[in-house]
Amino acid sequence: MKINQSLKLVSMIKPEHNNPIINRREKLLSSINRQIESIKRYKQGEKVRGLWFWIDDKGTMFLPIKYGKTVLELDKGKYSIECSTVDEMEDSLETVKSLTRRGSFDDILKSTSDLLRSNFLK
Repeated sequence: MKINQSLKLVSMIKPEHNNPIINRREKLLSSINRQIESIKRYKQGEKVRGLWFWIDDKGTMFLPIKYGKTVLELDKGKYSIECSTVDEMEDSLETVKSLTRRGSFDDILKSTSDLLRSNFLK
């Protein structure tokens, strides 16, 4: 049987075991997508629970990135992204989402996951 030549066919089959790296990425991406949707509802004036960001007394917005309930250390001693508008927060989340897909957060997610897992072994 001949298949349409416009399709790019490959010999890959879905692996039967779960890849922990992909699982951590997917968990973070799912949380980011929920935050993006929540921020859109917040912009429309809806009362939204569970938003990650907060606003200081000067009106500056700070957006931490969370893995579960744990705030990720994005760089040495830096836990939040500073934003001046809600739209900038959305853009920042889209950037983090893109970086996560490319694997830029894999080391951070692994160390955070290992730390969380070690708390259960005590």
